[in-house]
Amino acid sequence: MSDLKVINLGLPKSGTTTLGEALKRADLRVADWRIRQGQSEGDHLRRQFVGKLMYEGYFETGDPLGKMPEFDAFTEIDIVRNGLNLWPQTDWGLLDAIRTRYPGAKFILTHRDAAALSDSMGRWSNLGRTRLPNNAVPGLPEGFGGNDRDRMLRRPILLLLRAPRSWLCAPKPRLIRALPTGTSAISTCAGRTSPAVTAMRRI
Repeated sequence: MSDLKVINLGLPKSGTTTLGEALKRADLRVADWRIRQGQSEGDHLRRQFVGKLMYEGYFETGDPLGKMPEFDAFTEIDIVRNGLNLWPQTDWGLLDAIRTRYPGAKFILTHRDAAALSDSMGRWSNLGRTRLPNNAVPGLPEGFGGNDRDRMLRRPILLLLRAPRSWLCAPKPRLIRALPTGTSAISTCAGRTSPAVTAMRRI
C-alpha cells in the first residue's frame, strides 16, 4: 500500500477497467467496482461494492476510504444494482471528505464520446435496459435513461464537468479529463510512470 490515493470519477463503460489495469501495472492496488476474492486481507471485503463501502466509511467515521485501507486506486465507484443506487462521484460532500483526509489524493475523470458511451451502456448486461431507467440517477430521474436520447441529453457526466474551478487547477487534488489522445496525463497525475498508462486507449 502507498500513501497515494487515486479516485476515478468516470462513469461505467468509460474505460474504467482499462484504467484499472494500467494502474495495476504501475504497482497500485486497485479496487474496481466490487472487491474480488483474494483482494482484501482475510477476504473480509469479498464481493462488497466499492461505492457502498465509501458511503459506509463516510457516514460512520467521515472517511470514505477508511474501510478499504489496502487499496491505492478506485477506478469504478458507482453502483446501481442489487437494490443499491449510489453515485459517489457526484457527491461533492463525500469527495471533499476524501480531499480533506488525503491531501495528496488525485482525481481522474475517464471520458468517452457521448454516443459511444451511451451505446456501450445500452448493450452492457441490463444496465441501459432496466437498471438506469428504473432508478433515479444524477441527471436521469427514474423512468428515463432507457435510450440513447435520454442518456446523451442529460448524461450524469455533465455534473462531473461542473467541478469546482479550484479542483481543476489546484495541485491537490487535480481532476484530470483522461482523453484518448492525452492518456499520458494520467501518469503525471498519479505520479507514476507506466507504459500501460501511456499506451492506454479507450475501448
